[in-house]
Amino acid sequence: MKGAKYVVAGCLMILCGCITHDLPKDRDNPPPPSEGVRIAAWNMKWFPLGRPLPIDNNGETAKAKDSRIKWEKKRLNSATRFIRWQDADVVLLEEMRDRKTCEELVAQPCFTNWKVNTCSEFPQVPEATIPAHQNAIVSHFDAVDAGFGLWKTNATLFPPRGYVWAVLDIRGSLVAFVGVHLKSNYIPAEVEDKEARAKLNTAIREESARQLVAFADTLYGKRYGEREVGDVFLAGDFNTSIFDKGFEGEKTIPIIKAAGYEDCFDKIPEASRYTMPESKWYPPTIFDYLFHKGRTRVSGPEVSIPSYTSDHQMISVVFAGEKPPVARPAEKPEGKAESAPR
Repeated sequence: MKGAKYVVAGCLMILCGCITHDLPKDRDNPPPPSEGVRIAAWNMKWFPLGRPLPIDNNGETAKAKDSRIKWEKKRLNSATRFIRWQDADVVLLEEMRDRKTCEELVAQPCFTNWKVNTCSEFPQVPEATIPAHQNAIVSHFDAVDAGFGLWKTNATLFPPRGYVWAVLDIRGSLVAFVGVHLKSNYIPAEVEDKEARAKLNTAIREESARQLVAFADTLYGKRYGEREVGDVFLAGDFNTSIFDKGFEGEKTIPIIKAAGYEDCFDKIPEASRYTMPESKWYPPTIFDYLFHKGRTRVSGPEVSIPSYTSDHQMISVVFAGEKPPVARPAEKPEGKAESAPR
């Protein structure tokens, strides 16, 4: 039966891979090129498949595997073109399968001299049936230092995953980036006290925020030879909203702002900064943020138009500085069906 399941899934992938969507009219022309360096963050939704690939995948037939790989290549091509179409220069990514996937991403023809500055290796959750997804930072700048770290646990809180970080040499200036994907709001159906679990999720995010700013502050002003880090960006999927009453009283974002990190979208009206559009299950919300501390001017906050890669929209800002000579794709990005069939 397991083999039959994969055959059916493979056939559906082939069918869905042939489906295209009409591109929104405003995607026919790219955003105007930024004068500085555009910093972006994007949750790419279990990239490249669009859903978790089971750890125990031994039942996948050769035909189903071939179909899956073709589907992943189509999503890879669509996503890379979308990133370049958004004029991004540094991208902090969430929900990547592994470093190999990141390497395949920057190897696409849409990119020139891009590299994986860092990719996490978050450990597998014991007894989980799906793999841990990873964070990464990719750009066409060299990293003078980079890595990843795990959140520290205590007697009651066990934050999942951790953070990735990189100090990039951007035209002679050292700029640090820290990417995160904080605890989700998921509550298993079998949990009886859902209110208590929701409070636990909140507490875990708040603890992660404390550790995040503590680590980021070790990068701010850090010296590398004769130079020091003058700017720090924190970005990613924080899984909390400063506008949604359901998160009222949560301190995750206030903790970060109290440490001197400016919300780059602080002056943008709520309706213009939704990063997850309305769906048939949930109203539109804001889970993705970009924070900055430093000496250099940051401007041009932008939430991308929806893509067919992810249910999250890319967010970005412009870091003042010389624009790298990187070409944008000559053609508009392709829009493919966003979800792999189950």
